[in-house]
Amino acid sequence: MKSILFVCVGNVQRSVIAERVLQDIFVRENICSFKVFSRGLQGSGGRAPTLYKRLQDYPDQWEASRYVLEELKISLENHEAKPISRQDVEQASVIIAMQDVVLETEEACLAAQFPEFRSKMHSFGELDGTSGAVECGEISVRESHEQMIRDLVQTLERFYPKILSWTDSQ
Repeated sequence: MKSILFVCVGNVQRSVIAERVLQDIFVRENICSFKVFSRGLQGSGGRAPTLYKRLQDYPDQWEASRYVLEELKISLENHEAKPISRQDVEQASVIIAMQDVVLETEEACLAAQFPEFRSKMHSFGELDGTSGAVECGEISVRESHEQMIRDLVQTLERFYPKILSWTDSQ
């Protein structure tokens, strides 16, 4: 079975939302031969783990995000942040970094931790040709979180076939 791995800094918001959205798209489109999962850089490569394991435990971020998550029927139930591991990277057919810093510029970025797997790593921005960042903006600004989530959903809805093509090239 092929697998798609989304990675952000903490695996609390961006990567898990992408995971849940792509899972929903695959169910809707009757695409059954893929595993979709998510991880974070925190807790790997010598980085400290996330302070909390769930978006709901970060009051400002949760408050800024929950209404649009509910509106779009994106559930983060039963999700706890997990750090990326070598086993995750080996298992993944494609690895999608939600921000460029996760892919290449953070001290413990994916390319630095797992250089031998660089060929299957992509930036989320490659999907639509943007700068590669799925940013939240200001932590406490509800509009920026809502816009980030809406943009993420729209990008996945429009470009999920490109993700499928990346798995074919591995």
